[in-house]
Amino acid sequence: MPLLITVDESREVLTMEETLDVLERAYTALGQGEAVNAPTGGRMDVAVPLPDGSPGLLFPGTSYVFGSLQAAIRPLGVFAIRFKSDMVYSITEGAYRTREKYCVEPGRYCGVVLVFSIWNGELLAIIHDSFLQHMRVGATAGLGAKLLSRDGAETIGMVGSGGMARTYLEAFSHVRPIRRARVFSPRREHCEAFAREMRARLEIDIVVVDSAAAAARGADILATCTDSAQPVIDAGAIEPGMHLSPVTGSELPRDALTRIDLLVRHLDGGNVAYRVGGEVPSLDARDPTRNAEAPTLADLLTAKASGRSTAEQVTCFYNVPGSGVQFAAAGLRVYELAKKRGLGRELPLDWFLEDERD
Repeated sequence: MPLLITVDESREVLTMEETLDVLERAYTALGQGEAVNAPTGGRMDVAVPLPDGSPGLLFPGTSYVFGSLQAAIRPLGVFAIRFKSDMVYSITEGAYRTREKYCVEPGRYCGVVLVFSIWNGELLAIIHDSFLQHMRVGATAGLGAKLLSRDGAETIGMVGSGGMARTYLEAFSHVRPIRRARVFSPRREHCEAFAREMRARLEIDIVVVDSAAAAARGADILATCTDSAQPVIDAGAIEPGMHLSPVTGSELPRDALTRIDLLVRHLDGGNVAYRVGGEVPSLDARDPTRNAEAPTLADLLTAKASGRSTAEQVTCFYNVPGSGVQFAAAGLRVYELAKKRGLGRELPLDWFLEDERD
C-alpha cells in the first residue's frame, strides 16, 4: 500500500549521510546513462501572471507558478515526480530584492513528491516535500564540495542563514574537516539563531559577521544560500583556492565568472518554462547553464571530466536548476526507511488504480 509521509516523518528517518550516499549513486547512474531527468535541464515551470487587484490576490506583481521535476533511475528501480503550486511575488528590503511565495496564504506551501516502482508501476509513496527539498539541495552541494574543494578545507563563508544554509553547512561538514564558519545575512537575529543551532549540532566554531565580504574573507568554501534576486557578493571577494557554492543563479555577479578557473554545472541545460500571455525571456548567454563546455556533476562522478587540479584554482559548483533524480533517489530512501520503521499512513492501493483503460 502507498505510504503518505509527512515532513516530520521524513525528518525522523533521513540523515545527511543517507542523502549524500543515495545522491552519489543517483548521479553516477545519470552519468552512466542509467537515469534520466525530464526535462534534461531539470525543471519545468508554468507561469500565469495575474492582474493587480484580482479577487483574492494579496500582493501586487503576483504570478501563479506550477513547477515540476521528474526522473527515473533504473538501478534503484524508481521513478518520481515532484510538483509544487506557488503564488510568487517579489519584495525589496533595504538593498535586497527577494522572491517570495506561498500557497493559499502566506506561511503555507504546497509541494508533493510521488514515488513509483518502475518494476510494476505501483505508487509507493506520497511525501510532503519541504524537508526533502532542503536535504537534496544541500547534499548535492556537498557532493560538489567533495569533488571540487581543497582536501583540507576547514573554513566556510556563509551568506544566508535560512534552511538551505543549514543543510549546506551540514553537508560540507560531512565531506570536509570543517572547523569554523563565518555567516552573514541582513537579519542579524536570524544569523544569531542559526549560529547557536549549528554550533550545537555540528560542534564547530561559528561567528556572525557584519557583511558578505567579511564572511568570504579567508574562506575555503564560500556558500551563498539566499533567495535574493540579485548578486549578494562582489567578484572581488573571490580568493585563490576558494570553492564557490551558490544556491541560485542570481547570487553571483556576472563578472565572477571570469575569476572561476573550473566551473561544474549541476545538469546539462536549464529550466524549461512556459508563460501565459507572452514568451519566456531567453536565458542570458553568459548564464553558466548555457556553457556547454562546462562539465556536469555526473561527468565528474563517472570520470568523464576531472575536478580540481591545483590548490590555487577557484572552483564553482553551479547548483541550479533542481533535479528530478534528487527527489527520486532521496524520496525512495525516505519511503524505505519509513516503511522499515513503521512510519507513514497507509493508503489503499485501490484508490490509485482503475478498471478502465485510458
